[in-house]
Amino acid sequence: MKINFRISISILMAALVVLLTPTWANAQSRVVSSERVASTRNEFGQPVAYVIRHGQTFDELWQHNPNSAIGWLHMADSNPARTFVGITATQNSLGQPVVFVVDSQFNIFEHNPSNGGNGWLGLRTARVPDISGQISATQTDDGQPAVFAVTRSSELWSWFQTAARFSDGWTQMTTAANYRGIGATRNEFGQASVFVVDGSGELFEFNRALGGNNWRSLSNQCNCTGEIAATQNATGKPVVFVLDAILSLWHFNSDAGGWSLLSSEGNFVALSATRNYNGNPVVFADDGSARVWEWDREFGDLFAGNGWALLSPLTNVWGGVAAVQNRNGEATVFAVDNAPILWQFDPSFGGTGWQPLHSL
Repeated sequence: MKINFRISISILMAALVVLLTPTWANAQSRVVSSERVASTRNEFGQPVAYVIRHGQTFDELWQHNPNSAIGWLHMADSNPARTFVGITATQNSLGQPVVFVVDSQFNIFEHNPSNGGNGWLGLRTARVPDISGQISATQTDDGQPAVFAVTRSSELWSWFQTAARFSDGWTQMTTAANYRGIGATRNEFGQASVFVVDGSGELFEFNRALGGNNWRSLSNQCNCTGEIAATQNATGKPVVFVLDAILSLWHFNSDAGGWSLLSSEGNFVALSATRNYNGNPVVFADDGSARVWEWDREFGDLFAGNGWALLSPLTNVWGGVAAVQNRNGEATVFAVDNAPILWQFDPSFGGTGWQPLHSL
């Protein structure tokens, strides 16, 4: 990869979760797009989800927002004969939810209440190559939205809302590297950071706290897949969860000794990460047999387990997972089943923690 230099989980009762090491003996072979649902929070700290509803001739974008008047809002349609191929969400400087979507004609759009009008803004410009469906959003150190995007020519670009006030907002970050995956988060100074897996399976981190050219390699030809999830640890530093070639789940946390193996030779098909009420990283995963698991190192302390919890009874997840903290700081997750129905797991719900939210 050539760099362009110009450029607080509640204590759950044991009956609510089954603590196991994930196994996949009966896993079905399937492909799941983890980019059907995206999550963030609103200005009141409540979890918000954006969901792509696939139609016969076009797609629809819907928002679940507990603070809105109706709670379930139709946001937009793709143009006829087009689909939405990428989705990611974050917040603006006022804490309001923001979503980015990419359509099948390689256009990228932002919905941000701060944009005025209907909130929508087209971000594609003449000098930016076609955007692929690989996008991941976060915030800058002034709280403004930022999105990292891989182009069809496999270059990495970034768009910052702040920079868009003075130019088109876009910066080319690398030349082509056949990127497989991307995951954005913030560093301990609130600056936007990103992890990417290139075509050789090597994992890289862009982080302004690193100094130098702000890039480092975190693996040497590990043959990582493109499934990747990023968040922060308790000190605010970026951390990442990633699958290797045999679908083992690995976690890199610089405050916990670097790399750790969380599950070996699995069949995870979708990952999403957030933090618990202590600020420690948590990952939710679809295990390939349509079940959702949660890994939180603190589960080992609470239940003398190994950090894993099987989040029953939802067992037919087919649309990916999207994690976020609730207003109490607890880790929650949205998932779409094959009905399809949008579900949310939140410890504050009680019972099993799952609630169906909306039919798609």
